[in-house]
Amino acid sequence: MTKEYLNNYIKLQSKANKITSKLKRIYNNENNLVTDSVKASSRRRPYQEQIVVVTGLDQRQQKEKTRLERELHQCTNEIAKARLAIEAFIEDVEDCDVRTAIEYYYINGCTWQDVSILIKEDAEESYARKLLDRFLDNIN
Repeated sequence: MTKEYLNNYIKLQSKANKITSKLKRIYNNENNLVTDSVKASSRRRPYQEQIVVVTGLDQRQQKEKTRLERELHQCTNEIAKARLAIEAFIEDVEDCDVRTAIEYYYINGCTWQDVSILIKEDAEESYARKLLDRFLDNIN
């Protein structure tokens, strides 16, 4: 396990959050909706003409939504694979402080300061980061 791999996990999560925000904007923006009416009738007799109102995204927005959903799905799969690899790596680490640093910073998204305080109550902000850096340097 390398620091680059661990940092890439955080970048993937950030990318997924950005894509999710873009999708929410598309879903919540009523200006993206297009409304039209069409003539319809029942499938069987008596055929009676009715007007049906149809609402949805315009073609450009629909393509963008589909592209973003595909990208989010791919990103989510990569995150799941990376998380499994990181969790397997954590299980093999013998040092409890290093395990805590990896889990809380990379998996749970805590700050280095929060992680340092979890490990050692009166520790500085850089304590956990330096501890993990030394550990990763020794195994690589």
